[in-house]
Parts: sequence; structure tokens; C-alpha cells
Amino acid sequence: MNKTINEPIHYVSWCLAIAACYFVIGKSMLAISSSHVALVWPSAGLALGALLVKGWKYWPAILLGAQLSNLNLPFGAALFIGVGSTLAALFGWFLLIKVKHFSMATGNFRELAAFVLYGCIISPIISALIGNISLLSYGFLDVNYFIDSFFKWWFGDAMGLLILGSMIIMIVSPYQGDN
Repeated sequence: MNKTINEPIHYVSWCLAIAACYFVIGKSMLAISSSHVALVWPSAGLALGALLVKGWKYWPAILLGAQLSNLNLPFGAALFIGVGSTLAALFGWFLLIKVKHFSMATGNFRELAAFVLYGCIISPIISALIGNISLLSYGFLDVNYFIDSFFKWWFGDAMGLLILGSMIIMIVSPYQGDN
């Protein structure tokens, strides 16, 4: 009986912790950026790392953290950016876990290559596309700079995934029998 009572508390606690970390990292990076796009976005690495460690059901934490990080924008823009960040992390999780059967426990070259290709290169395309469409739609991005901003956003997410995402995997993998 205690287990059923503690499960929602455990879930909500982890969601709030992940969202808070995402928010703090995100606000810090936006504070040092000269635009709405940071050249390194560690929050993307936190998002995918959290899903790989805790599971896909923790996606609301990413949505909350991403939206709170962008509350300086109109609510709709922040919501779309949050949705884009969440979908990117979920897509990365899906590609790694369901398609490539990624395992943090093995740590071999194939796992590393899969993480880089699917997690760091492919999945951030979603957040870069949705985020820039949101900025464009709300007048924060000129259409002439869309491609440049898209690649900066993608690069920032990719670097954040490569840096913080891989660190999370390295720290957690010795304790994981499997993900």
C-alpha cells in the first residue's frame, strides 16, 4: 500500500526537480545570450538525459521547464517552444530506445555513435524548427534570418546534448543494469 501512495509523490518530485533544473540552466543560458537563441543549450541534454534515465513518462517536466525558461516571451510562443523542446527529447528517446535499443549500461562505440547521431544530430531538428517558427510567428524573428537562427538553435541544442546529455549518461550508466 505504501508503494502506491509513494509512486505519485516520487513522480511529481522528480518532475519538479527536472523542470527546476531545466529552468535554472535555461534562464542562465538565455541571460548570457544576445538573442533568443543560445549557442549552447545544456537544457536539451538534460531533457534527453532525464528521459533516458527516468523514462518517457517524465515529458511533462521538460514541457514545464522549457515553458518557464521562456516566460519572457508571450505565453503562446513560450508554449510552442516548450512543445518543440519536449517533442525533440521524446523523439530522441524514441529513436534511441525503441529503434536502436540503446543501452546506457554497455557504453560501447555503437551506443556512442547512436547517441550522437540520433540524440545529438537528428532530434534537435524538431526543437529548432518549432522554436524558430514560434519566434517568427510572434514577431521575434525576421524571416530573412530564419535559416541562420534555425542552424544556431540546432547547433546549441546539439552541443547541449553532446555535453550535458553525455555527462548524464556517463554518470548514471555504471548504476544502470539497463535503461
